[in-house]
Amino acid sequence: MPETAMVLGTALVILLGAVQMTTIGFSQISADGAAFVAAHTTAVDPAANGSAAVQSALPAFNPDSLALSTPLPNIRQAVVTKAVDGFTMLPGLAGSYALSTADQEYQNPNAGKAAPFAFSVNAQLNNYCDDTETCSPRSIYLAQAIDETGSGQGWNGPFNEWRCHQQYFASLNFPATRPAGGLAASGYDPQSRGTVENSIYSWDTGAACR
Repeated sequence: MPETAMVLGTALVILLGAVQMTTIGFSQISADGAAFVAAHTTAVDPAANGSAAVQSALPAFNPDSLALSTPLPNIRQAVVTKAVDGFTMLPGLAGSYALSTADQEYQNPNAGKAAPFAFSVNAQLNNYCDDTETCSPRSIYLAQAIDETGSGQGWNGPFNEWRCHQQYFASLNFPATRPAGGLAASGYDPQSRGTVENSIYSWDTGAACR
């Protein structure tokens, strides 16, 4: 019995200590994440609520203190502190530990001020045929504008738009032979809703790629 009590007691101490260390480590990682979320959120938008952003991203973590500051121009800083229960069952060890972490994020003074941009391509289409089946070379001009302020896709709007455009262009796979009756009412008719070409032409009117 004495040996069992000693071994069991030691095992429980080690087990409970490991659990407590895991809790402290998790709290420290959560505090680090909270500092990053708060600093990054206010760096992107100085008027944003850093505390609300932390609660949204880390709902299970409640910092005891979250301080936001601007130590240098264009630098947003967040300092997070949190008290975590310690090894209360072990004599001589602290009953609680204070965690503290900080993060700094650069605030781009030109954020949100980028102007719409576009690309254009000139090419020669050698096998163009009109509705009368008269075929001849024809010059074509391709232009697409990307406006991140109107895409509705947030800060990554330009990248999402470029990727979406690329996928639409890659999906174009014209048949080797011209469809009977021309392109009208076919899957390539630019006037028919739902076709790839119709979607591409709609971008010229300001529609966002979906």
